[in-house]
Amino acid sequence: MLIDHIAVVFLMPTSLAYFVFRTIGKTTIPIICYLIAEGCFRTRNVKKYALRLLGFALLSQFPFAWVWNRALPTSLGEITAHGNVLFTLFFGLTLLSVWLKWDETKLLKHLKAFKLPFVVFICVICLWSDWAFVAPLWVLCFGVFRDSKFKQMMSYCAVSVFYIFICFYLADEITASLFTLLGLASGIFFISAHDRELDTVVKDKSSVFTKWFFYAFYPVHLLVLALIGL
Repeated sequence: MLIDHIAVVFLMPTSLAYFVFRTIGKTTIPIICYLIAEGCFRTRNVKKYALRLLGFALLSQFPFAWVWNRALPTSLGEITAHGNVLFTLFFGLTLLSVWLKWDETKLLKHLKAFKLPFVVFICVICLWSDWAFVAPLWVLCFGVFRDSKFKQMMSYCAVSVFYIFICFYLADEITASLFTLLGLASGIFFISAHDRELDTVVKDKSSVFTKWFFYAFYPVHLLVLALIGL
């Protein structure tokens, strides 16, 4: 993620370094989506988990807009023109948690016909933020098919191919399509190599620090990049 943002702020889009940095950076988001899905099953409180994401998304929006616009945002419209990826991850987590609870909730149990429209609704909302509909669908696929690596990878690839199709054919972003394709393909190896059976959850001071460090890293690194890029 940091490498990707360094390329956006400091490198020329026509340079080889820009292509390499952005390709490496694109491996991050599918891994994060996978971890968000895993976190939905591991956390003691999904609501608090979601609120943390939303809180840091709000905290990150100003420095994100600064980096995105490559200039200090001076109006509410400039700040909110495009949402940062933490908003997308928040909606992805919300989508997965509601999907998993759908058949257990008395009200939703009788509204099965609205299950897919709800997915579409979340995807439409996320068109405003970074990674649009792609990230919430990845989170959903990684969570729903958690017990099958094969189904996880197939659904991940299906969403990725659709996204590349949009970038290449509809948006006509050929270069973006290439480094996105290479980055997302690399993400397959990291995700498929993960073995939940080897994970051990030990809550101590170091694990708590690590959790909050990664939450804080996103807004802090954006602010630092924005200030350096002045």
